[in-house]
Amino acid sequence: MAKINKQELVEFFLMESEEHFETILNGLIVLEKSPENWSIIDEMFRSTHTIKGSAAMVGFINTSDVAHKLEDFLDEFRTGNRKINEGIITSLINLFEKFEREIKTKKDDLGHTVYEEFLKEIELIKSSNVSDLNDKNSVDFEPPKKSFRPKPTRVEVLEMADEKFSNIGEQSFDSYIRVKLNKIDSLLNLAGELITNKNRQLERVKAIQDLSLNLEYTKNRLIHLIREFEDKYSYTLFSDQELSKGYSEELLDGFSEGEFDRYDHFNILSRRLQEIGNDIVMIIGDIFKNFEFFGEEIGYINRVTDGIQKGLTSMRLVPIDRLFNAASRAARSAAIAENKKVKVQISGEKVELDKTLIDALTESFIHLVRNAISHGIEDSEVRKQKGKSEEGVISLRGKREGSYVILEIEDDGRGLDINLIREKVVEKGMLSEYEARSIRADRLLDYIFLPGFSTKKEASEISGRGVGLDVVKRQVENLGGNISIINSEGKGLCVQLSVPVTLLIADYLLLKENSQVFSIPIISVYESFNIKTENVKKIGEHYFYKIRDDIYEIHDLGVLLKQVHSAEFREDGVGVVVEGGKKPYIITVDEIVGRETAVTKKLGKLVEGLKHYTGATISPGGEVRLIVEPIRLIESKSGDTLKYASSKVSEAKKEEKTYIPNSVLIVDDSISIRKFLSSIIVDINCVVDEAYDGANALEKLEKRKYDLIITDLEMPVVNGYELIDKIRNYYLDHSTPIFVLTSRATEKHKNKAYELGANDFLIKPLNEDKIKEKIREVIFERA
Repeated sequence: MAKINKQELVEFFLMESEEHFETILNGLIVLEKSPENWSIIDEMFRSTHTIKGSAAMVGFINTSDVAHKLEDFLDEFRTGNRKINEGIITSLINLFEKFEREIKTKKDDLGHTVYEEFLKEIELIKSSNVSDLNDKNSVDFEPPKKSFRPKPTRVEVLEMADEKFSNIGEQSFDSYIRVKLNKIDSLLNLAGELITNKNRQLERVKAIQDLSLNLEYTKNRLIHLIREFEDKYSYTLFSDQELSKGYSEELLDGFSEGEFDRYDHFNILSRRLQEIGNDIVMIIGDIFKNFEFFGEEIGYINRVTDGIQKGLTSMRLVPIDRLFNAASRAARSAAIAENKKVKVQISGEKVELDKTLIDALTESFIHLVRNAISHGIEDSEVRKQKGKSEEGVISLRGKREGSYVILEIEDDGRGLDINLIREKVVEKGMLSEYEARSIRADRLLDYIFLPGFSTKKEASEISGRGVGLDVVKRQVENLGGNISIINSEGKGLCVQLSVPVTLLIADYLLLKENSQVFSIPIISVYESFNIKTENVKKIGEHYFYKIRDDIYEIHDLGVLLKQVHSAEFREDGVGVVVEGGKKPYIITVDEIVGRETAVTKKLGKLVEGLKHYTGATISPGGEVRLIVEPIRLIESKSGDTLKYASSKVSEAKKEEKTYIPNSVLIVDDSISIRKFLSSIIVDINCVVDEAYDGANALEKLEKRKYDLIITDLEMPVVNGYELIDKIRNYYLDHSTPIFVLTSRATEKHKNKAYELGANDFLIKPLNEDKIKEKIREVIFERA
């Protein structure tokens, strides 16, 4: 008799129970809204019954007994002996979540103390239900009345219930098997080796192809020489004295020299060389045919490998509805604890993500949902005063973009108070008051991800107990993703988590810098090009590059990676536009080696401090190629290390800026607006200078200093927002007043301008007297 491996049974029980707990917990949420849904009650009962039996089978007696008590409790719902209300649903959700957590954590039977606690909690829930009998939210669940007709079977009852409660919908049940994750990992590792071997074969094919070109060249030379030799010597006539001694005079008697060719050894060698040449041509032709066959086989291996990769990767992918369901339950519990009305809306729940990523993200995702309720959603009275509905809305969304999945948690609450964050930053000594006032709003939001940062005065049971956004950010980044925030003060907040679909196999662009090859995720690359130094501009202490109508900050990869302390932008060097989190930027490299699909290997703790490296790949030759994450790379840059040679870069001369009192710079792409404003400003005895867009204005600001800058928002090359940002943050000029002049009259545009550092916001069409008055005020104050 075969010996039973108990450990395997336990692992199977843990895997199976996870699905059953999911069914029970989701069922409780549905049951709260539809308390007479027999189908849901029966599904929960069966799942609890299965947990009880499976636990007993693996020897978890205490676990089985707790499940048995919960099964009896749910059976009272089925028979109508117990009412369903919000209090019971909440208690059962908490109890089942705790039960599941104990089983998953301990992976063994419940200890005696924990077992006794569960029994007490179950009895407490049962006894507390007595006081809820008159609860208006309670629902009497009466079983079918007895009649003289035969008692219906359980199948008939379920069919009648499904007909009455049709909210479950049609379900399709696919055949499936359970596979251990470590077995899938093992297969994926084998697939990874196959991919590495495939890459090695591709290298060999390339080498053989190079050899075949040389062989083709040699073949052609041989043919040419043989034909030339043949033309000269194959049919040479000889005199009688030069005939070979092997010829028989008697046999040739009667033939003249013109009637019969005479050959010596030299002629015979020529003939044989010709034959050998013909043989070589045939053999080389066969070799070329085999090369074609070999290439076809390699192509077939590529297709099979790609199929294995996609198939095995898809085995790890599961819908994110489990993540969203867990977050929905957490939102419900948090709303009850905070005494708030909250509705959860879900979309994109069928998007698939690597199960290990879902498991790793669950706690962080739930924390963000709890934060949205605790910090974001206002109380019902406050929402009514603001003209909002009493019930707050939490939207959970998922979508696939290339090889990344975007998860969003959005609420319609109060949003983040920028002024309060600014005060906290100053209070904690992170910035001076002057720095906090001048920093851009979106950069100020980055401080909420620092350890210990919170704007809430007191910790609650829901949030603020040491698990801050810094932990969430670190967790997401460790998974190769990033986190961003879209804030609408007073209207709500949206937190976006971007994570790769899987961590194991991905496409990379290979970049060579300072004799070292690096891998960069292809999803992070926008385009590549050859650098023209005349397009490189230095503004302040930063370098920018113009591509078509866009301007990007430009850096050398070797400098960012601290391989070297300085670099030079070379004519026809290689530039790559990559993702930069808030805005793309350019990195320059020595060479683009190519593109490849490779297995991602995690780095050990030895290099975990180098956050701009997310892992490594193995080249066909066995070399380790570090994976560079562009977003972390630009975030970790240090101003002290970014030094570039400027000999070939068009850079303004280092000279003292000229200043003319009462001077105004007008920045607008419309010549009519510039001329109209100029006439107004000249009338009040001010000096006017004009710029046709933001880039032209920055060139002028390199040489001159003005008392006032008036700028449009929508302009080519560098728009008004970018101009304000560069003046305030790159030039560090916080004293020159800036007026925004635009036809965009929305609060969103106005708030953005003020956040970046504008002093006033003027709406087109202009009021001549009003703008004269504002200019006089500014000029007078500065004087």
